[in-house]
Amino acid sequence: MSESTSITSKLRLEGLDKSRASIIVATTLGLLLLSFVYERVIRWYKLRKFTTINDCGIFDLFSRRAKANFAKNARSLIEEGFAQNKNIFRLHTDLGPTLVLNARYAEEIKNDDRLSPRPFSAKEFQSHTPGFEPFKFFISEHHIAQDAVRMKLNKNLDSLPPSLSEEAADILQKQWTDNTGTPNPFFTTRKTTNALSEWHEILAYPTALYIVAQTSALAMLGPDMCRNEQWLALATGYTSQAFASLAELKSYPSPLRPLIHWLLPGQRRVRALLAQTRALVNPVVDARRRERERLGAAAPAHEDALQWVEELARGRPYDPAVAQLTIAMASLHSTVDFLVQLLVDLIRNAELVRPLREEVVAVLGQSGGAWSKSALFNLRLMDSVMKESQRLKPISQTFMKYAALQDVTMRDGTVLPKGSFVCVSAEEMWSPSNFQDPERFDGYRHLERSKQQDTRAASQLVSVTPEHIAFGFGKRACPGRFFVAAEVKIILAHILLKYDFKLAEGCEPVMMRKGTEQITDPTTRLLVRRREEEVEL
Repeated sequence: MSESTSITSKLRLEGLDKSRASIIVATTLGLLLLSFVYERVIRWYKLRKFTTINDCGIFDLFSRRAKANFAKNARSLIEEGFAQNKNIFRLHTDLGPTLVLNARYAEEIKNDDRLSPRPFSAKEFQSHTPGFEPFKFFISEHHIAQDAVRMKLNKNLDSLPPSLSEEAADILQKQWTDNTGTPNPFFTTRKTTNALSEWHEILAYPTALYIVAQTSALAMLGPDMCRNEQWLALATGYTSQAFASLAELKSYPSPLRPLIHWLLPGQRRVRALLAQTRALVNPVVDARRRERERLGAAAPAHEDALQWVEELARGRPYDPAVAQLTIAMASLHSTVDFLVQLLVDLIRNAELVRPLREEVVAVLGQSGGAWSKSALFNLRLMDSVMKESQRLKPISQTFMKYAALQDVTMRDGTVLPKGSFVCVSAEEMWSPSNFQDPERFDGYRHLERSKQQDTRAASQLVSVTPEHIAFGFGKRACPGRFFVAAEVKIILAHILLKYDFKLAEGCEPVMMRKGTEQITDPTTRLLVRRREEEVEL
């Protein structure tokens, strides 16, 4: 064969390879588009009988206008839906058509196994995307992350308060400082004075993120890892980047996401952070496994989330780094937002600060200065203020997000079709039929309700009812709410007794709404100054 013939054959093969590659890409995109259209038609047919709000229209192929309207006006769209049908309606959301239920259905569906959170959450969090493995682990059918909290962490709550207080003191000293002349340059926007006990400015969100990260890590990973700067950077970095990247990815049409995620810088950052976490965490777990194999029953016991997950996995394969990021992410995202909103609410209702300080001093006086489960329970006004803050600004406007695994017939004859997405509205949290003057922040509201027989059981922060579903409801309610309540109470007690705080000049936080999600203004700036605490914490 001549050299020219060989070259010609090679070029033909290369051209053929490129042609095949083009066909594969085109076929893949075509199949993705076809499945997308098929799913859309099927969903429309199944839900056609329900009152429709924010209809996308036949010509809006990827529902971009409907999704943009939902992102901007979800609250008013939900109000419009209930104005047309007080029980249930179909709302076009960022996930497509979703049935929004009145909270009166919450009791009926709370433990119904025909409704599963897994398909809903898989689409909401794009858990199939490389880098989002912690989202996938969280919704796993084995519930390892949830069981680690429910069966392990919650059993340790009696012994945790003193250690949580130590970590709160340590991280607050680092982030808010004892001396305004030496602020943390990363978290402080500018230094205003060199004098002790003068005001200095901080960014609320980053400081809250590190405060919650360290106290949560104490409970999950023990005293050594909770102050490990590498772990704290990875846990906080992954949590922040994952949610930011998720929002960016969901801005693209669904058929493009399996390909486009490889090109997005945020997604590459998420995958890099996950790889770094594996390099830190997985060798520790591997070393423990070798130690158990070598020593058997004589191997030292570890009471931390690494061991909890190992036990709960029961020999099933899993990624230790993914498991720990899952738990960290669950403990950070909503808790940080809750803490920042709570501080903003206290600034706007400053008359509550003094009685809250007095309550902390009194409770610690009764307990001999020791933090305990009973001491935390006795912070009743604080509990009431926290519940009121959550009532007025929960993390979302809808909860109990499920997919119907089969047709589900409700008691009133309403049928939730197989494959449909459903959620329960939080509207009852702002209803005048449940709360007098519901738009007003009343820090004493739930304290007063605790004195009434018919509302006593529902008055605590950790109580879940159809009228207050910010932690969910039923057997799938957030298992970490008991720890969150204890953690935030201790952090807030330290802040109240050790600091004065107010909004920085020109800062007026505005709640950010995107779809049903409600986030406290992440640019919130506070002025803080050290004060002398009335009792030692």
